[in-house]
Amino acid sequence: MKLAPALLAFALASTTPLQAQSTVDFASIDAVMDELYASVTREPGAPFEWDRLRAVMLPGAIMLPQRAQTQGAHTMMGVEDFISWVDGAWDGLIGTEQDLGFYERQTNLIVEEFGDVAHVWTTYEKGPWEPRQITGRGINSVQLVKRDERWYVLSITWDEENTAGPMPERYRGS
Repeated sequence: MKLAPALLAFALASTTPLQAQSTVDFASIDAVMDELYASVTREPGAPFEWDRLRAVMLPGAIMLPQRAQTQGAHTMMGVEDFISWVDGAWDGLIGTEQDLGFYERQTNLIVEEFGDVAHVWTTYEKGPWEPRQITGRGINSVQLVKRDERWYVLSITWDEENTAGPMPERYRGS
């Protein structure tokens, strides 16, 4: 079914810019988690796709990195602060011969859901895009809320084996 140009313009104008840009159906937690991981993964020479991260985050959402990543500080960040923090760490490297890219891949997902709230334990591995190798593993603790028939991330905090110790068996997944 084709929409008339005026109707299409109205539909796009009545959504938020991020909803208009995204073709992902965020009605499932799985789709939100797929986009979350895709937003922090990039091939060598390519930028991060931060609009994907913005699309899954509720306005005002917070992120709390592990303390080893913030020199021991408890540093709560908004989405734009997180993006600036990550971009700053990669500044000057993207597009150079030393740029190996980066991947973060979900290996296990445990969802607890009640009504319009959910908590997700999502286990991940990470490392350079190429050569593909695991340089770290950890767990994201993600709080989600359902608004307007779709899921949004309200908060994320994480820790990794380098500071928390070996991952418990029940979280390991594949």
